[in-house]
Amino acid sequence: MGKMTINRIHVAVSVAALLMSVHLCLAGDARRQAAEGWWSTWGEKAKAELKGLPEPGRRAFREALIACSLYADEYDSDAYRGECQRAVKFFVIEFSRDSSAIDLSFRTSMSMTAGWSAQVKLDRQHGKRDTSARDI
Repeated sequence: MGKMTINRIHVAVSVAALLMSVHLCLAGDARRQAAEGWWSTWGEKAKAELKGLPEPGRRAFREALIACSLYADEYDSDAYRGECQRAVKFFVIEFSRDSSAIDLSFRTSMSMTAGWSAQVKLDRQHGKRDTSARDI
């Protein structure tokens, strides 16, 4: 294997690990177990897709990953949610396809983040303390 191939594999594995960490960071307790189970199903497919991306595709993936990570951190921000959706849509249209492993990974992350945001809002409405720090 050439040095360029090894570097590409290293980048792909690093990005895949980062994507997995986004799922696990979003998940707490039972949700963490669900994310780990989901990752075992789709993780290899996502890694294979990442390995086949050209450099502009990897760059678009990183931009989507960063945008969605910001949304996960600031889950009640409409601006971050919109930027995550925009970046993912661009990546999928230009470098992937609907329902690919990466597309489903991003969709799952966004759904989990939206669900968490809704739960925090409900907890606040019912006078409960913010539970976000407890589950991270």
